[in-house]
Amino acid sequence: MRILYLAHDLSDDAIWRRVEMLSVGGAEVHLAGFSRKEPAIKGPARTMRCFGLTFNGGFRQRIGAVCQSYISLRDLLKGTPKPDVIIARNLEMLALAPKVRRVLKVRKVPIVYECLDIHALMLRKNPIGAILRGIERQLMRRTALLITSSPGFVRNYFEPYGQNAPETMVIENKMLYTPASNRSVGIQDDTIRIGWFGILRCQASLHLLDQMTRDANGRIKVSLRGKPAYDVMPDFDDVIADNHYLSFGGPYRYPDDLAEIYGQVRFSWLIDLYQQGENSDWLLPNRLYEGCAHGAVPIVRAGTEVARFVEARDMGIVVGDLHPDTIGDALLEMSEQDVLAVRSAVASQHRSAWTIQHEDSLDLVDKLYSLIPDHAQHSAQILAEQHG
Repeated sequence: MRILYLAHDLSDDAIWRRVEMLSVGGAEVHLAGFSRKEPAIKGPARTMRCFGLTFNGGFRQRIGAVCQSYISLRDLLKGTPKPDVIIARNLEMLALAPKVRRVLKVRKVPIVYECLDIHALMLRKNPIGAILRGIERQLMRRTALLITSSPGFVRNYFEPYGQNAPETMVIENKMLYTPASNRSVGIQDDTIRIGWFGILRCQASLHLLDQMTRDANGRIKVSLRGKPAYDVMPDFDDVIADNHYLSFGGPYRYPDDLAEIYGQVRFSWLIDLYQQGENSDWLLPNRLYEGCAHGAVPIVRAGTEVARFVEARDMGIVVGDLHPDTIGDALLEMSEQDVLAVRSAVASQHRSAWTIQHEDSLDLVDKLYSLIPDHAQHSAQILAEQHG
């Protein structure tokens, strides 16, 4: 089966993880879309076509780029093989998908909408939000399948707002790679060591961790790695520089550096107040799977989707009161035996809780294949081609 994957950001590693998952499942994947920086092929995609550069947070610029590409799609897609299925990642690519079908003369090819985050603009209680939801709702009526990454998105957004596709498939943000060991070592002393890794964009968390580590006078230390969102946390560098108990090691390579960075901590920080009550409460973040796969105990906020996830597995630390003293005291009161017990609860989970299995890739491609009109006839045609 041949898939055309319309990507909102060809430089995003998550796009290439999905390409690899589809390829492992037996699909031939071709990529097209925008990029936040000069893209390079990093996985098994057969071809890649870049429509132009866009910018993080530049919603107006992205709309303009989509409109421009809409006009010139015929040239942008020249030479692209005809797909059996089109996957559109995010709303801007879903808006392009019907025109892509017409340009490639595959009007009956099913469109799949992949939406792994709910942008704040989509939730506005004003005409802008209503217009965007209306556009998305109309486009979704022409799709065959919705792929999302958390049941919280379905329960809190897609269903109540009437953003419906004929079918919905939840594919969690699991790792594609199984670590050699699922137990981080952690430095063996009395210090509580926490890792906050990934996209760092929660100002409240930064200040909470700053105050908590100061109050603990060195008995709690936090290691930060990844990409700080300076538009949300303009004081990030100053906070880190003024607190010896917070250390920022810069970006890391995925998945190469995961074992090393998680090997220095025993707990992972999953509290996110950036879009409290909305996207942050509903998602299941990458760091959940990466941390747990390496044996780090997740610290999560009560009432969120990630809290439901860890509570269902009787693991992790769920906090309701987000005062620095409350969280700090709870951690400092844990004995070594307590720490070993919560780490053991994480380590006891089957690896399929954290990593994509081969069967998951096969199931995804099988589901996509089932969307093809007359797929039995299509299968016979493929077999005939394979046998000359």
